[in-house]
Amino acid sequence: MNQKDRNGSGATPRRKFDETYKRHAVELTLHGDRTVKTVAKELGIPAWAL
Repeated sequence: MNQKDRNGSGATPRRKFDETYKRHAVELTLHGDRTVKTVAKELGIPAWAL
């Protein structure tokens, strides 16, 4: 990741997800054959966030 992609503290900036994205992510876990952990990994977010 480039230095300009980070804020002054060295941490990566927080991503923001709209309501539609959040609902879709939950639907993938409820109506699919994949685990929460698998869906979270595919979306690039921690499993606890789902």
